[in-house]
Amino acid sequence: MRRPLPHGRLILAVLSAIAALIAVAYAWTLIPPSAGAKAAVLKAVVGFELAPAPVWPEAYQGAGRLSPAARDEIQAAYERRLRAYTTGGVLQRWQSRDFTHGLLTTRKSSGGRICIAGAGKVVYYDFRSRRPNGDLVVRCGVQHRFATGGWDPRARTVTDVKTDVMRVVVIMDYTLTKVEGVWKVAAVHGWRFLDMSDGRITYDPPGGASPAPASPAP
Repeated sequence: MRRPLPHGRLILAVLSAIAALIAVAYAWTLIPPSAGAKAAVLKAVVGFELAPAPVWPEAYQGAGRLSPAARDEIQAAYERRLRAYTTGGVLQRWQSRDFTHGLLTTRKSSGGRICIAGAGKVVYYDFRSRRPNGDLVVRCGVQHRFATGGWDPRARTVTDVKTDVMRVVVIMDYTLTKVEGVWKVAAVHGWRFLDMSDGRITYDPPGGASPAPASPAP
């Protein structure tokens, strides 16, 4: 009987070690983030969702037109919000948006009513995986809440304030990467729609409703 060659045993040992390393690496990708990391991730997701919301700065709520200087100031503040919560392709894509144009367009289409405040709450969360480079992939749905009102030129204040809560929540897949110790959204892709009235998740907006206007599209 021919004996196994010594190098055959070595190859088998190496293959077994590689298989064990692959199994450990795969298991690592399924470990969810710590409570602190999860809180930081959700903060980034909500911050990203709210950054492009058409909320008027208090100093310009009564302005019918915006001067070039005001436009530059508002646009710069918008871009700072984006940089706080996004990076990579997401930052580049959304930075190019004319935020002030969106403010004026929304005001016109709303009959003069303006958005004065916005908030977001994560109502759906599912950890998906870790990437080999340490990135986290999570599936989240953020419910938006906006306060709107009309400008009273005599009183120079916002009146008839109403709060609207989005009935339809857009569920997105977010990839987050750590930049100088801060989790930021690096990629985002649409997944499903969540009907908050009955909790149903659908491929299309329930009842033909439109997604929340501030939800970034992939």
